[in-house]
Amino acid sequence: MASSAQLMGRVDVVPLVKVCNEGAEEAAAEGADAGELVREVPTAVRDAAQSLANLARHSRSRIDLAHAGAARALARLCAACRDPVALRACASGLASLACFEGIAAQVADTGAISALSAMCADETAGAEAADVVVLRNTAGALANLALLPAARAEMVAAGTPAALLSLMRRFGIGAYTAEAGMLGAAAGALGAGAALDGGAGVVGNAAWAMRNLSLCPATAATAVAAGAVPALLALVVADDMDDAAVANAAGALAAMSAADDTSAAAAEKQQQQQQQQQQQQEHEHEQQATVEPQGDQQQQEQQEQQEQQEQQEPPPPPPAPPPP
Repeated sequence: MASSAQLMGRVDVVPLVKVCNEGAEEAAAEGADAGELVREVPTAVRDAAQSLANLARHSRSRIDLAHAGAARALARLCAACRDPVALRACASGLASLACFEGIAAQVADTGAISALSAMCADETAGAEAADVVVLRNTAGALANLALLPAARAEMVAAGTPAALLSLMRRFGIGAYTAEAGMLGAAAGALGAGAALDGGAGVVGNAAWAMRNLSLCPATAATAVAAGAVPALLALVVADDMDDAAVANAAGALAAMSAADDTSAAAAEKQQQQQQQQQQQQEHEHEQQATVEPQGDQQQQEQQEQQEQQEQQEPPPPPPAPPPP
């Protein structure tokens, strides 16, 4: 017997997408008037977003959701409000859609990266248990999208590495130094925010996203510049992190160190090429300088030969006198 989710997967999801789009438009307009993102959306919008998120967990429904524009609707709602219930559904739905290879690129093109990064960087989130679930799903969605090589440049532009680090600091992951150990968190323990259900999952997913971002040397360099290395070292030595989070942090550090080697090798190769080009140009100038005097000398010799010939030739006879 088919489950209720499977039966719903055969139903047209366009009305659910329409409700989310209309809710996002209304929330955006209301937020523009108030000067801040709205904290609550209608129950119908919440339920529609949750329905899309539930359907996105089933592979047979994802294609229909993609064709109906569900990813864009969820991304728009993410960007337009700060309703914890709606955002939890939006982040969950985007994370599920982004883990499907055929749809992840479409999710990245909907503006989801900017919306999810802004949620990670929002310092007002994380005060309630519902927000922790939202942030865990948000970091998970970014981790899935970071596997797309084409999406990493947009993540750099959207400030995703810095947003992930901000999220990690909010949950107690500070900076590691050899002298003082952990800074910003007591004795390697997670901060007060991690005491809420799922706090460790938030940090773990953020480390996972950072690891996937670091698979590209360019984005790895951006993450290093944002201060990722001390935070990841702090996560590795934290006493109360699960193995998966520690493994992702270590993987991110390994990818960053490999990116540094790759960048150094590329820089050295470029320097060698520049030196070779400079040497070739100098050699060409030397050859040109050698050829030019030879040309001048040949011209001078030809002129001397012409003068000698003119001297050797007898002068023309004087003109005959006019007749008497």
